[in-house]
Amino acid sequence: MAAAKGSRWLDEEVECLIEIWAEDGIQQQLDRTHKNSEVFGKIRDHLESRGYRRSVDQCRDKVKKLRIQYLRIRDALRKSGSSPDEKEKFRWYDAIDAIIGRKPTSQPVVLESSLPPKETTAACEPATPPHSKFALCSTDCLSICF
Repeated sequence: MAAAKGSRWLDEEVECLIEIWAEDGIQQQLDRTHKNSEVFGKIRDHLESRGYRRSVDQCRDKVKKLRIQYLRIRDALRKSGSSPDEKEKFRWYDAIDAIIGRKPTSQPVVLESSLPPKETTAACEPATPPHSKFALCSTDCLSICF
């Protein structure tokens, strides 16, 4: 039976959880799906094989809380005037930085205008792609034609 909900995690349990969370296979599975109960089931199974009994929800909640705490400290460290000692207050900072720190915080988004393309003047020729707002002008510079 899993530990009671709300029971405190031992440091050894957290270390084990972070080691499992850091595994490439687990990271790939977490990156591929939003419905991650199955992945956290695998994490739970790994923990159990090492002698720690936790539920899927407990594993997911702990990872979420560790991630949030890491991000708060990371963001504080990026602000000017913050003390580098901030990360010393969070024992797992470096271990989680090795997992999360290598990932982009967001995926770049390509935006397209919803406006129809404007007519270009004789001075500007449409650039490729044809719906682009950018055009090459006769002065061989890139300009925006509206």
